[in-house]
Amino acid sequence: MTHDPHGLVAAAQANDLRGIRTAARDGATMLDTDAQGHTALWHAADSGHTHTAQALLDALPVRDLKAEQEHINACAEHAAERGHAKTLEVLSDTGAVTEPARLRIAEVATGDARVWVNRSPVMSSLDYAAQKTAEVQQAYEREAWHDQQAGITVMTM
Repeated sequence: MTHDPHGLVAAAQANDLRGIRTAARDGATMLDTDAQGHTALWHAADSGHTHTAQALLDALPVRDLKAEQEHINACAEHAAERGHAKTLEVLSDTGAVTEPARLRIAEVATGDARVWVNRSPVMSSLDYAAQKTAEVQQAYEREAWHDQQAGITVMTM
């Protein structure tokens, strides 16, 4: 089996947008892999190369919808695991990310599988995390104010 016959994976690894378009024109598919079994989209998700991910999604025609949707789901989860919010947003915007994958992504991003708002799990999860952080900070401030009013001195180490 020939790996990366059109040079798509190599172009994606190098962030070579022109190379991606050339490989797509030459017949590359989203499921072409390198010797390690990774696709161009996986490498973009792994590295957080948002423009590369978008170029791949734009340039490559859909040939096997089910397999490609599963692959986009896997890449979206991988982008979430790596903390690449913008890349995940691009992958989520394809509409290919399924509800079960969204829940796994939200869980990876926040540790809470129940968090999923609107279309973007990472953005909503980050909003959720910021909200929780603000709530905790407010609780500490209220507690400190009450301690101060009661004349309690709290020492931290």
